[in-house]
Amino acid sequence: MKRLICFILAAAFALCLSPAKNAVATAEPVLAGGRTDLSFTYTPAAPIYTVTVSGIWTKGDTNGLICTCNAGFDKFTNVEVDGALLDAVHYTAVSGSTIITLVPEYLETLTVGDHSIKLILTDGSVQTWFTIREAATLVSATTTVKNLVSITETAKNSGTWVVTFTVTLVYSDGTTKDETFSISLSGNNINQSGQLKFGDDHILSGYTLVYDIKGDGSNIKDFRLILNSE
Repeated sequence: MKRLICFILAAAFALCLSPAKNAVATAEPVLAGGRTDLSFTYTPAAPIYTVTVSGIWTKGDTNGLICTCNAGFDKFTNVEVDGALLDAVHYTAVSGSTIITLVPEYLETLTVGDHSIKLILTDGSVQTWFTIREAATLVSATTTVKNLVSITETAKNSGTWVVTFTVTLVYSDGTTKDETFSISLSGNNINQSGQLKFGDDHILSGYTLVYDIKGDGSNIKDFRLILNSE
C-alpha cells in the first residue's frame, strides 16, 4: 500500500513538471481587446528618375544637345559622358526640372557613334544614350527652267538683272531640300547666254549655272546646273 501511494505521488509530480502538449514557448504580448502588438519598419522606396535626350546630334550643328531629367534642380550635382566627369564649361544647367545642354564645341570633340550621358544627383543617378553622326554632305544639286522664279531688272535701264530660281539639293544622308537662290546678271534686256560659277562661300560653290535666257522669261533655251569638273 505504501508503495502504491509513493508511485501515485511521483507520477503526479512528474506531470506537473511536463509542459502542455500544445504550449507556445514565447507568446506575443496581447493588448486589451485581444489585439496583438505588431511593429513595422517603413523604408521609403528610392526615387524614380527618368531622363530623355534629344537623340542625334550632327557634326557642324550650332545647337547643343538637350538632356531633360525629372529630378529637382536642387538635386543636380554633375554630368558624366562615357563615364568621364565633365567640366562645367562643356554644358549648361537650368531648372525645369533639370535641363542639361551639352555645348556644340564639346560635342564636336566626340567621335561619331553612340555615347552615354549620366546625371549625378544628390540621391542617385540616371543615365541614357545619344548618337553623334557625321555632317551630311551635298551629293547633287539640280535646277531647270521649271525652277525659274523670276527675272527682274534692279532699276529701269540699269542693265543689271536679278534671276531667282529654286534648286533641289540632295544630301549624303538621303535628305532633300528645295532652296531658293538669286544671282545678278548684266546685259541688254538680258538676252544672253553664258555660265556663272558660284563663289566659294556659297552652298553651290562646286556648281556652275548654264543659262540661255531672255529677260522676260518667254524664251529660255538652257537653264541648268553642272558639277564643276575641277
